[in-house]
Amino acid sequence: MPLSTIEDSKIGGSENSGTSETISGIVISGLNRYLLVGAGMLNTGDGTKTFTSVVLDPGGGDETTLAAIVDTDAIVGPDDGRVGFYGLANPPTGTFDILITFSGSKASGEWGGGIAWALSEVNQSTPVSDGNAFTGTTATPNADLTTDVNDYCFGVCFEETGGTTVAGPTAGTEDFDNDATSSGDGFAGGHQAGSATTTNIAFAAINDKVVMSCIAINYEASAVAALDQDHFRWYDDGSESGSVAAAAEDATLTDAKEVTKQLRVTVEETDDAAGVAATYQLEVKDARDGDATYRKVT
Repeated sequence: MPLSTIEDSKIGGSENSGTSETISGIVISGLNRYLLVGAGMLNTGDGTKTFTSVVLDPGGGDETTLAAIVDTDAIVGPDDGRVGFYGLANPPTGTFDILITFSGSKASGEWGGGIAWALSEVNQSTPVSDGNAFTGTTATPNADLTTDVNDYCFGVCFEETGGTTVAGPTAGTEDFDNDATSSGDGFAGGHQAGSATTTNIAFAAINDKVVMSCIAINYEASAVAALDQDHFRWYDDGSESGSVAAAAEDATLTDAKEVTKQLRVTVEETDDAAGVAATYQLEVKDARDGDATYRKVT
């Protein structure tokens, strides 16, 4: 079952007061890249606090604001949790920080932060195939995604008094759990392979107000490097720079056999699979001896 590749994942968050949190040192690599961030926070007061922005490489040369993914931001109500997913197709390669900014300051003891996944082998035109959310009071928050077997699903869950009891996805792999906090805020996130037609993403919590979001990522294999060949061309014997063509491209020679000539073949990668190491070898066979086997030239 082909799936997108998780090249790296990092978390960041705290109970400190402030209007932002940083996820440090995410390594982005591979082909058909996608950067995914699942954010969570305690939404105090009147419940209107939101995620203002999620920014890659803040203040750097590759600074880019991630897009909010439609239909995956949800809230239970005042003084409860909030979660959301943000994504960026074809991010630059390298090691970066990610800044999550809130519309209002967290009070001391209120947890906020998120988890970032650096993915490869993701469809660049339609990276997200579906999204869903759950809000309510339950010990088993869950939601269904429309998927196929090549999708990779991700989920995040926040519970105001969850502490170590928030975990999941229960049928997948948990990548982060903030464990016990002094405030009791619980946040967890992870991934799960998609199933044919429908995939249920579920978390384990306590029977309290809880919010979760989940999305499905579209798989797409990177293209294999195509080869553009200059075919072959014979040159007069001489220096590499001074030799002149002895025949047209792909044309055979008519000189006597004892005349020394040079044969040149050029091969290069031409599609967007840049950075993929490729090796080539030249093979020949001596038809004069009736040899039908190509042998590597060393």
